[in-house]
Amino acid sequence: MKKIPLLFLLTSVIIVYAAFPVYANQPDLPPVKITPESFYYPLKRITEKIKVNLYIDSNSKAGYYKDLVQTRMAELKYIVDKDYLDQVEKSTQRVSYQVGVLTDYVAGKKLNNNRQSLADLYKEDKIILEKLRDKYPANSSFWMLVQHVINSIDINLQKL
Repeated sequence: MKKIPLLFLLTSVIIVYAAFPVYANQPDLPPVKITPESFYYPLKRITEKIKVNLYIDSNSKAGYYKDLVQTRMAELKYIVDKDYLDQVEKSTQRVSYQVGVLTDYVAGKKLNNNRQSLADLYKEDKIILEKLRDKYPANSSFWMLVQHVINSIDINLQKL
């Protein structure tokens, strides 16, 4: 008797993951330890700028830039989820900027082995951004700010 509900649950889970494979495979964003509205956030940004100059290997530097993109994505998600409307504009600008830096670096250094994984990451990030954008009313200023990041990613995908 207990096997029927368990079998139903298992079947339901399989159907949901099969029907929505894109959502099941979303990348995990890193945890936000120092938030953008924090007093220590400028210190965090300065530390990141110093740290990027310590990388000598091009692939390692590209990996660090990729981590920074995901960090900015996590910060934007945090800002949207917490409804810190005064931080949305700056946070979206930081994501767009970091995406541009990473793309220009990979394209400029001709790191062809990183291009496909980067394109895949951007496509996954766009799914997250679409969900964040849709938390705001369509065509509102905050909706458009997040949409700008999506457009930015589309432009940078063309550079790869």
